[in-house]
Amino acid sequence: MVKLLYFAEFKLITKKERESINLGKKKTINELIHTLIEKYPKMEQLLLSNHSKKLKNSISISVNHSVIHKNKLLSYKLNEDDVIAFLLPVSGG
Repeated sequence: MVKLLYFAEFKLITKKERESINLGKKKTINELIHTLIEKYPKMEQLLLSNHSKKLKNSISISVNHSVIHKNKLLSYKLNEDDVIAFLLPVSGG
């Protein structure tokens, strides 16, 4: 199982701060994202661009407290017990 941490709008959509998901044979972040969209359809708006259906540039994902570089993100292989956090840009003033 992987552990997922949710912040900001992710937390509002899931109504959870964290959860564990058994990915089975699904082992990449891309597969995890599609699993989450099936479970939480509103996540599609938050994660994917309307036109290309690609991950939005504003989304960051960390695995075990390290942000994964955008060009490796979707193919990044997950392992059991990984901790994955979905992050949005921080704004303020």
